[in-house]
Amino acid sequence: MAGANQRATDMTNEAIKSPMAFTSYSWTTPEHRDRVRMLVDRLRGDGVDMILDVYRLKEGHDKYAFMEQMVTDPEVSKVLVICDKRYAENANARIGGVGTESIIISQEVYEKVDQNKFIPVVTEFDEQGKPYLPAYMKGRMFIDLSSEEKLAENYETLLRAIYDRPLHEEPTVGTPPSFLTEQGRVSTRTGFKLQMIKDAILKDRPTTKGLISDYLQSFAAAFEDFRFSTEDYEGQFGEKVKSSIHRFLPYRDEFIDFISFVSLHVEDKAVYEIIFEFFEGLLRYREPPAGLGGYDNLTDNFRFINRELFLYLIAALIRRQRFEAADIFMSREYFNTSDRRGEYHENYLAFTAFCTDAYSIEGGYGQSGGETGRLLRERASHGELTFQMLTEADFVLYLRSILHRESEYHWIWLPKTLNHANFHSVFPIFARGESQRGFEFLKVLLKVASKQDLEDKLTAAAQCKDFKLRGYNELAIKRLMNLVSLDTRP
Repeated sequence: MAGANQRATDMTNEAIKSPMAFTSYSWTTPEHRDRVRMLVDRLRGDGVDMILDVYRLKEGHDKYAFMEQMVTDPEVSKVLVICDKRYAENANARIGGVGTESIIISQEVYEKVDQNKFIPVVTEFDEQGKPYLPAYMKGRMFIDLSSEEKLAENYETLLRAIYDRPLHEEPTVGTPPSFLTEQGRVSTRTGFKLQMIKDAILKDRPTTKGLISDYLQSFAAAFEDFRFSTEDYEGQFGEKVKSSIHRFLPYRDEFIDFISFVSLHVEDKAVYEIIFEFFEGLLRYREPPAGLGGYDNLTDNFRFINRELFLYLIAALIRRQRFEAADIFMSREYFNTSDRRGEYHENYLAFTAFCTDAYSIEGGYGQSGGETGRLLRERASHGELTFQMLTEADFVLYLRSILHRESEYHWIWLPKTLNHANFHSVFPIFARGESQRGFEFLKVLLKVASKQDLEDKLTAAAQCKDFKLRGYNELAIKRLMNLVSLDTRP
């Protein structure tokens, strides 16, 4: 293994060629010369073939020919122009060796296309805080090494500039998103806010929670753009619902980006509480506003979208092993924010409220739900979370609801993806549950105290008429959850 690691290190070192760089500076004071030499020595220690006159020029050498060769030599990929007050004055007045070098360098700067060869390094500022730079370098980006603190802060920037390995590399231009060429699709109005969240999380800024709250409020507000009116109810309404769902896809994909990034980087429970409130607010779109009795299907697009977003939420949390966070969304009751809550609608709802059927898609009440599953599979095009992960989350939500059903009148989560998955073996989360550590995770997800508790709850649940799923009997369900082998390995 040590040999393999050494070979990998050697290959990495070979992949980065040591650059050659020349140092142009003024012999201002002995202290300044020592600072320049120490910088050169440090850069040489970091793999840069630094050329310094005191090391390379010997008695009898033509120093002006040497300077010209170093500036124009194609093997010299970088020229560090060490700028202090004296260097700037001599360069502008064309005095001495600095003046000679400046004539050569300025000609290269003005005539050559490659502007990356010359790197101004400022070591002194005037009384107004302006850097001392030769006239031909005014306006160019420079690196500040004017103090020990600035050297510590900016040395990596200098090194990266010499190696042409910037910290922030410009990404390659990709292909235009498909929704730009598809009629009827929309762009999101929240994408720029998501980028602000990512930046705040990576830099551990205190504004993260506020940015997330603001982003999710804007995301929820975008739902209003997808509302149907009673006039839309005429004609092929099921096709209109599918079209609306299709138009929502950019938002769906953006939410997957959001929850995938957050679940990877954030442990703070307060952030998941904010996301919980966001989903609680989405319940108001499950039913039409008050006064529209007889038009229940007007929100079928939102019913599908709510289910899909919740599925991807749980799939992301399972993937990143945020099991305690997933438990928040499956344990807590959601306040029903619908305008129609009251005498005939509960004020608090379980997570199963997010699996309300979109009947117009299925062709009417009491249908199998096959079209919902087909759409979920067809739309599972985001590379971050696969359809298999979605199906696993669907199955976990089903088990969680059936194991903790208070009575036969309470809803269960009916999974729509199982019959559309090319996957009929044990789900990964249950395969890992064979180990003690893996089963500890399952205990949180399924809210059970032990394997025996799980088996007891499963036996009680099997008495319910809704326990068996279309195409899956009790034995098949136990096989998918790897029941026999759970918690059997150390």
